[in-house]
Amino acid sequence: MKIAIGQYKKQLAIFLIILVVSISYGQTLLMYFWQDDAAVIFKLQHIAEPAGSYGLGPFGEGPYKYTITPFIPFYQFFGLNPFGYFFVGLLLYFISVVCIYFLSKDFFDNKKIAFFSTLIFAAGYIGSHSMFKISNSWQNSLGLSLAVLMLWSLVKFLKSGQFKFFVLSLLLFFISVHFVFIRSHSLIFLVLILDAIFRLVPFKISEFFKFILRQIPFWIIFYMYYLKNETVGATAFSGIKSQLIQGKIEIFSTLFATAGNVFFPTNFQNWLINLFSNNIQNLTLFFFSLSAWLIYYFFGLKQITKFIALLLFFFCFMLNKYFYNQNLYWYRNSENLLSGALGMYIIVFVLILSFSLWRNFKLLSLGLFFGLSIIVTQIFGYFIQYPEATFDTTHRYLYYAFVGYALILGSLTYLSFFILKEKKIFKNYTFVPFLPIFLIILMNTLLSFRYQHTFVTERSHPTQKFYETLKMQVPNFPKDSIFYFDIASDSKSQSQFRDFFSVGSMPETTAIAIYYGVDRYDLSMVTDYEELLSKLAKDRTKIDQLYTFYYGASLGLVDTSEKSRQLFQHGSSAQILLMKQTSQNSASLLTDSLSPLAPIHLSFKAKISPLPEIKYPYLTNSPATFSQSEKLQMIAYLLSKLKYYANVKVDTLSEWKFQEKVNLADNNLESSWRGHRIYWHDHQKEQLTIDLGEVKNVNRVLWMNWNHTLTPTVYTILASPDGQSWKVVKEVRGGEKKDGEWVEDRFDSTPARFVRMDIAGTLSNDAPAISEFEVVDSSFSDVDINAALNFLENPFANIQNELEMNNLLSQISPLLRFNVSVITDKTTVTTKVPVNELSVFSPFSVILKPVGLKISNITVDGPVGPLKLEIDLAEARNISLEEAQKSGVIKEFKEN
Repeated sequence: MKIAIGQYKKQLAIFLIILVVSISYGQTLLMYFWQDDAAVIFKLQHIAEPAGSYGLGPFGEGPYKYTITPFIPFYQFFGLNPFGYFFVGLLLYFISVVCIYFLSKDFFDNKKIAFFSTLIFAAGYIGSHSMFKISNSWQNSLGLSLAVLMLWSLVKFLKSGQFKFFVLSLLLFFISVHFVFIRSHSLIFLVLILDAIFRLVPFKISEFFKFILRQIPFWIIFYMYYLKNETVGATAFSGIKSQLIQGKIEIFSTLFATAGNVFFPTNFQNWLINLFSNNIQNLTLFFFSLSAWLIYYFFGLKQITKFIALLLFFFCFMLNKYFYNQNLYWYRNSENLLSGALGMYIIVFVLILSFSLWRNFKLLSLGLFFGLSIIVTQIFGYFIQYPEATFDTTHRYLYYAFVGYALILGSLTYLSFFILKEKKIFKNYTFVPFLPIFLIILMNTLLSFRYQHTFVTERSHPTQKFYETLKMQVPNFPKDSIFYFDIASDSKSQSQFRDFFSVGSMPETTAIAIYYGVDRYDLSMVTDYEELLSKLAKDRTKIDQLYTFYYGASLGLVDTSEKSRQLFQHGSSAQILLMKQTSQNSASLLTDSLSPLAPIHLSFKAKISPLPEIKYPYLTNSPATFSQSEKLQMIAYLLSKLKYYANVKVDTLSEWKFQEKVNLADNNLESSWRGHRIYWHDHQKEQLTIDLGEVKNVNRVLWMNWNHTLTPTVYTILASPDGQSWKVVKEVRGGEKKDGEWVEDRFDSTPARFVRMDIAGTLSNDAPAISEFEVVDSSFSDVDINAALNFLENPFANIQNELEMNNLLSQISPLLRFNVSVITDKTTVTTKVPVNELSVFSPFSVILKPVGLKISNITVDGPVGPLKLEIDLAEARNISLEEAQKSGVIKEFKEN
């Protein structure tokens, strides 16, 4: 039996590698076009035209030049069949596996290390997202194969001195940089390190000059492609340099965290965090230190080296806590803290082991150091582009770093085998040294298999079914058609739909266009109901070219086009709604024929009146307690706030689609303004100007932060009576603000009609975003704004007597609101309607814009307090687009 196995050892090794690759990535053959894949197919259908990042012609231009070129001959055979593309992607991955075998074999001069390194890489999982899209798998696998062959030829030269291998390595470096530009920006560091560890250790001055001469041609190529002109990551890299000059070393936190995710799968880290919770950091330090000590003992390291290692681990522990305590928005949760700690600990562990093995195991020592260098440099290449991002284990950017992981584990496996053999431990159980590596291979293979299975069932299959259903429901369509998709509100449906259409550098319509053989500009796609109304209002003839759908993960794609067209053109007849009183100030309006596909006009007569008998003091359990004078002052402020929103005008330097400048003063906390991202990138400034309509004495501004990462942090507030002469009233250098946090900036009272905010910096150096902006009259200097807003939520709290109640009611009625809510199978949409006058039946009319497939209920809720709601008559109907347009409820959106 042993003889038979020995005879077929090579065949068994090859079979095992093929088997592992098949298990780890075989399910990619079941995948479907996803996200950026639509851009690839579109470009193949329109080779001569410019298409997103791919540029003009069959070779393209820019950073993604040549990305599309290898697909061109295959498209003639595969067309829209994804199997063929993914099959080629799998073959290319296998080629990269073979290349890694040759690199490790010639680096270590050892086939066993080469076999284990290759088997580890074959198991996949790390960087596995590279294999899930044809837009990545072909480019990444081809690029990695070229890079590994370049390193292999350089190793051959450095070991043999044969000049032909140097020429080959230089040629392969040029080919990698030229044809796989976007993935080869960090290879120069590996050329430098590989040459240095083989020829400059130990250091010799004569070798140093030869080293410089060898490096020059590589660096000339690197300079011409990456440094001569501003290229990928240049802006972010200048930001990193600026922070380092200021001593902000915490910028490196994500670099360590990503390294930790290479070595230790992200989902295992999450499992440990859930298991050990608050103790995870201390336990990680303890178990890692203990494990490292035992491994160092096993490999025969000196006591002093082990103690130095423990000190360095503790230093990393404290450094990681320092990073965390800076409260960086990108490094503030348990996941970041654990992955950062693991990255630091493992880097220190490998470095110490590498240096300690130099005397007795030179090649293994170099292999550990070079493997670590591959990981760090290939992460660094993306770190300089996205310094605030921590990449998960499966992220495609970790694909090249995976090679270093494989070399390190292959080296450690052989070293364990060698030492156990020398010490004659487990001599009758020769498989024991290989158990850890086989467990890691098994773990990665199973993780990869499971992850792909989830991906296929939850992303690929739904995507395929979605487009097959769409093609069946709409076999063809006229040019300039509008596709509207309403998506169920659950996270699974929302996530799946995003995956159907995230096409990167091209419009989302690209994902539809490829199945109909048309241009992506031959149709428009809308997912926002307000935007749909806006588009149709500009050209009502488009109703005949409208296709509407509802998508839910469990329901699939439902065609609502015919019903939508009918309602937008003609509306529906009015119906009397059955009223059901649900409480003293709430009622339900029942309907069985209204549709959420078109706007609804609801009219009703209602009366809000005080309850006939009120027990005083009223609502004494409320925590808010204000004197009568304070309440009257707050009401006066809130009434002035209504006047402010009715008269104010807003202007900005730029605006972003769906986040237009009008949202800055619409008294709606759900909407927001954001500066145009490209304008911010080009000018690094933004400006918003408030026109109050008349000169007033003002002494503060209030603004609600929209998103913490887009917080304005460096800004100046200016005031002007005429819009010409400006006075700086406040300069601010602040920090991060929470999502939805109100920010108050006070200054000395000054007469002004115009108030301006000049923004020069944001937390993430992206275009700023603000939900609301209010300028406050100086006469309300003593009013606590947050207290006033809280008071409005429950104005009748702690009323002591009838006189106080009557005084309050006489003042507050303009501030009271009905909440009219449409409840559909998707969500609840609420509109606020002013009460205006108490104790009188008054007519009310409101346009409702629900979403979903079916309306289950309409509710009317009166203000909270000792009030009674009475509804006399309610009727509703779907209105046509023309009627909605005349009613003035259709918003206008700016294109980016």
